[in-house]
Amino acid sequence: MIQPVSTDPQDVAEIERYYANLSSQIRLFGAEHLGRRYVVVRLARMEVTGPLDFSDLQRILARVVDFRTWYPAFHEEAEAASAAAERAEAAGDRISAADLYLRASACHHWGQYLARVRSPQKAEGRSGRVSAYRKVAELLDARIEQLSIPYGDVRLPGYLHLPEGADGPFSCVIMIDGADSTKEEYHNWARQFVRRGLAVLTMDGPGQGEMVGVIPMRPDEWEQPIGAAIDVLETSGLVDADRIGVWGSSLGGFLALRAASFEPRIRAATSSGGFFDFRDYRSWPVSTQLNVMEDMMLGSFAETKRYIEERCSLDGLTERIDVPYLVIHGARDELVSVEEAELMASGPRGEFVNFEDGFHTCTNYNATLVPLMCDWMARHLGGS
Repeated sequence: MIQPVSTDPQDVAEIERYYANLSSQIRLFGAEHLGRRYVVVRLARMEVTGPLDFSDLQRILARVVDFRTWYPAFHEEAEAASAAAERAEAAGDRISAADLYLRASACHHWGQYLARVRSPQKAEGRSGRVSAYRKVAELLDARIEQLSIPYGDVRLPGYLHLPEGADGPFSCVIMIDGADSTKEEYHNWARQFVRRGLAVLTMDGPGQGEMVGVIPMRPDEWEQPIGAAIDVLETSGLVDADRIGVWGSSLGGFLALRAASFEPRIRAATSSGGFFDFRDYRSWPVSTQLNVMEDMMLGSFAETKRYIEERCSLDGLTERIDVPYLVIHGARDELVSVEEAELMASGPRGEFVNFEDGFHTCTNYNATLVPLMCDWMARHLGGS
């Protein structure tokens, strides 16, 4: 039995219309076609953030004939990868096992991505994503340490990725999830920062990843969980507390700049596809609005919209950011206009880069995006 995320009859009707329309689009055009064009199913994001190449995605999505078959197609692939990982691990092939568990985690993530909110499939996919990635951290030939960050009555989970061949302390980038991304999804990008001599903390904050349904996301207070994370990094002995930056994608881009405007220990910040004031929020895809509602643990679309309108804006805050910060935007972004992105960069130390043919968060320009954001952060924090 699926527990509805909203009990408002208008919301329920809108949600059902959305899923019915999504099924119709998949039947008419195919999941792969939608993935080339549509922010909800963005193949570029799936490919660059996880170990799934285009041929993998073509094969998986060929089995998706409507909305109901989305989760089973990815779940089947995840289970096959996990079984292969177990065989490799038993044979002592640690590198292959780690790669296969990473594949399983990614497939679990993308399977639950479009599963109905609060459904058994959503819960199963989330659990599979987390457990498979824990095996990656255990087996991968890299320095990845699990962190537990005290925050009120809970502990926020994270992974500290460390450069090889040096003892530190290192400059460190805290990567901040978006509305539907997680610490596990950012593995590939985290490793790109690490290649440049930076430590990276990937973490789930309130209302993100493992914390969905545990404590609510409060975007207007995001300096608090980031401050808690910095407290832990300061005492770890592995990170130079004077060289900490934040990076965020999509909603995480807003959260990164919000944190930078209040937390004085942040030395640089990057927003990729972030928001200034969520001005076009109500025109977002219903699935994304559902994710935000679930993250914030609010009861209706109207309540979520009201919260965002009243509390989620960088107006008056970008002027407070007294460290360098970079705003990256794609002009073809379906969620954020160029004008809104330019406002994000309007603070005295803001820089703005616009990809004229870029999608939301510019994953279709990953070959350019990675050196841009990673080298920029290394320059400002002092990577090796």
